[in-house]
Amino acid sequence: MERIVIKGGLKIINLSQKGFTLIEVMVSLVIGVILIIGFSGALVNGLRAEDRIDDRLEARRINNSIIENLRNNRDNWKNTDNHYGDYSIEIIESGEAIINTDADIIVEYEEAANDLYMFEIEWKTRKYSSEILLVGE
Repeated sequence: MERIVIKGGLKIINLSQKGFTLIEVMVSLVIGVILIIGFSGALVNGLRAEDRIDDRLEARRINNSIIENLRNNRDNWKNTDNHYGDYSIEIIESGEAIINTDADIIVEYEEAANDLYMFEIEWKTRKYSSEILLVGE
């Protein structure tokens, strides 16, 4: 229902309809889309961070297994198991050439002092490495 009032030659239209205009709907949609994009970006970043943390935890777990294996086989480091699950490892002396270029994990060692060895465990597929000092025989 519309009411028209004429004052001083001007027509004033009073619309008594209820609802939203097209501009109000479009503005609210744009604001909603911006919020959804922001939240989805935060969600994606959170999932990426979780994947990186999972990778580091798995690398730490496998490194701990390698270290334990090295501790248990002090007299025969070079002949320890060359596989940990799906990962292959290469154990080399410092300065020695890598024979297995497809190895996922490189364990390099050198004698730091009399019967004291420094081991560096480096992942080729991940940005993770660790060092440990072990006593020999």
